[in-house]
Amino acid sequence: MTDHHLKINTYWFLEIVNLNKNWEIRKNDRDFKVGDWLILFEYNIGGGYTSGSTACEVLGVHKSSFINPDMVILSLGLPEEIADEHKDSLAIIMKNQQDKIAEAA
Repeated sequence: MTDHHLKINTYWFLEIVNLNKNWEIRKNDRDFKVGDWLILFEYNIGGGYTSGSTACEVLGVHKSSFINPDMVILSLGLPEEIADEHKDSLAIIMKNQQDKIAEAA
């Protein structure tokens, strides 16, 4: 399992945290695998990183001929489904990232 730290546009970030979206299309430059975690940091195009962050487990990695062959569709476990054993370590990762954002501001 690998943790992938990724920025995500505010609109899509809110769709995930509001439990309206359980997928993500990404360039497959990280060799995503089932069981990996996406640590998502909200990114406002006009203003940079916000304090928003969440984590989702990768439940499926799908390649398709109708999208760019370098892209994958990731099926995600919604944030409310984060396994208890991961919550503490993910909270630390997110807190560290938020601290970095605050320092840079």
